[in-house]
Amino acid sequence: MSVTLIDIHANSFVTISEYEEAYDAGLMPYTITELDNSILTSLPDGLFKNCNRLEFVNLPNVEQVGSSVFYGCYNLKKIYLNKLSIIDKPRQFANLSSLSDIIVDNAEILSTATEAFLNCSSLKNIQLKCNSLVPQSAFKNCYSLKDIQILTDLSYIIGSSAFEGCSSLEEFNFVNCNEILDNAFASCKKLKEVNLMSVSLIGYRTFQDCYDLENINFGTSLKEIGAAAFRS
Repeated sequence: MSVTLIDIHANSFVTISEYEEAYDAGLMPYTITELDNSILTSLPDGLFKNCNRLEFVNLPNVEQVGSSVFYGCYNLKKIYLNKLSIIDKPRQFANLSSLSDIIVDNAEILSTATEAFLNCSSLKNIQLKCNSLVPQSAFKNCYSLKDIQILTDLSYIIGSSAFEGCSSLEEFNFVNCNEILDNAFASCKKLKEVNLMSVSLIGYRTFQDCYDLENINFGTSLKEIGAAAFRS
């Protein structure tokens, strides 16, 4: 089977099996820079691995994404996955250092998605759902992250090191957050104010080295503050 960039842009890949066949045959078009496909509904593990010239992805009907799908796509800047339902695998979008824009507004991040966006150092904003736990190191070292919206009506926990090293983050909405675990916001150097009215537990070094932190508001539900939680 002959595979070309034109094939992809023309939405000629009707099934994933055809795409995988091309990949296994060494015919994967590594020179691809844009992918706009309305046919694909799921992406199996490693599908676009090492497509290091890929810059733009628009897959409006994809609902599931496997592991390491975009591994090695170091120049990938924009990902639009409007129908993605869950982010559930470790390092699912990790180490995409050029990624500045991702739309996954309908996706819920699950506790299993540890390090989901680790080292996405160009990522500026993101909106997603969370009904239990923002996973460990989910956004660690997202240095450019300024705005994150967690959509939930339920109490949830922020996992250890979840936002550690997000040095551009200036604010975070802690509404419905029940617990913040160790190092969750460590080295968030521009974080200025935290309203922790619903928080009952603050872990070890949770806000360490948050040099610009000026205002901290606690609620009556607070029961435990870990050592060095606000040390700077």
